[in-house]
Amino acid sequence: QRLAEETRRRSEALEAARAFAAGATHELRTPLQSALTNLDIAATEAAPDAMRHDSVLLARDQVRRMASSLTAVRRLADAEFADQRWFEQVSLGELADGVVTEELSRHPEARIDLRVAPGLTPVRAWRDGVELAVSNLVRNALVHGALDGADPQVVVTVENGSIAVDDAGPGIPAAERERVVQRFERNTSTADGSGLGLAISNQVAIAHGGRMHISTSPLGGARIVLDLAPI
Repeated sequence: QRLAEETRRRSEALEAARAFAAGATHELRTPLQSALTNLDIAATEAAPDAMRHDSVLLARDQVRRMASSLTAVRRLADAEFADQRWFEQVSLGELADGVVTEELSRHPEARIDLRVAPGLTPVRAWRDGVELAVSNLVRNALVHGALDGADPQVVVTVENGSIAVDDAGPGIPAAERERVVQRFERNTSTADGSGLGLAISNQVAIAHGGRMHISTSPLGGARIVLDLAPI
């Protein structure tokens, strides 16, 4: 039985490593090629100084994108292979309050309302994973949570074993909800980012035996619920 368990864990680790390599290759190919092209332009003595300068700036931005993508893929691998030893008693209300405070410091123009149900009890959870998942959902809501250039409006609701994030944006059509939680899928073709935020949040919920739900928000946009309670 011990041998079978160790074999299973090694197989899962190998599969996670393969997924990490495939994801990194997929996400880094285009910005890496673009960065190399821009560096070649910057190294061309015949190019005007302004062009060389702009090429270096573009290459720097592309390298930053690669670094961000690698971090996101690594976090996804962690979520897919979450270890029960990482779990502890966590106050979801305090965790959500920390996330909201951090995001407001970055986006002071945004409106983020935190609503915590009274009498919540701590839950056994992977603190770092849940914090990352909620941060992803709030940031996603800030990006997509407004219409016609208005300031984003986001509501974070904490109840027993779940955290819901509502926004006032265009929402996610029902036909798209299954697709946008897959790796490297974005809600819009022009959206920035790695396309891994919702995938990571979904995997964190799965690691807790729960799941992530996407529906229509009372605000008119998207409602995404991170349900940590076992199914």
